[in-house]
Amino acid sequence: MAWTAQLVYAPLWWEPPESAELIVTGTSTGNGPPTYEWGEGIEYGSRQVYTADLADFYREGLYGTGSPGQVRDMIHAMHRLATLHAGMFELRVPEATQRKVDQEAKADAAELPDGAVW
Repeated sequence: MAWTAQLVYAPLWWEPPESAELIVTGTSTGNGPPTYEWGEGIEYGSRQVYTADLADFYREGLYGTGSPGQVRDMIHAMHRLATLHAGMFELRVPEATQRKVDQEAKADAAELPDGAVW
């Protein structure tokens, strides 16, 4: 199974949320790096910069120790890109993807040794 999330241009206050233009859709199986499908209006140069940023953020992982290839690492990378462009980009995570992210976090927490701090 694959999980997805989208980055869109943040809609202006007078626009309905569903009218936001797609920047990129990320897809992850949770077993390795995600793939990205770019919106039609995204120029080549912008794609290159965003792709490099997403790759760096993903490779760095949640804790700066590297990505184990989880869905939540894709969400982390996309969130970092949205934060980098605060007010311009918006991250949209479907419920099914968020549930997978929560499952991964819960499983990782359960693997911590007694007394470990997250």
